[in-house]
Amino acid sequence: MRPTLSRLYRILPRESLKANMNEPKIKILPRPTSQLEEHRKPTTIDLLLEQKEKAGEAWPANIRIEPAIRKAQFKGVRPEHRKPLKALMKET
Repeated sequence: MRPTLSRLYRILPRESLKANMNEPKIKILPRPTSQLEEHRKPTTIDLLLEQKEKAGEAWPANIRIEPAIRKAQFKGVRPEHRKPLKALMKET
């Protein structure tokens, strides 16, 4: 069944239009952040390290922050020495 012209149109009273014009229908969102802006944000580990430096001796001993060890850092190390070096870099 095809829609007829009378079914496509809808007559609205003017009062209903004026009441709805005062309310904003469209929410304007801020522009998305670029990848560079997201890249510059400090990581959680960086923020925690700053807090640790500021706290000094007051930093709780049971909270340890270990730096992220990346594969590229061990590129020049012989494969048999990588595992012991990774173990040495961790706090105990």
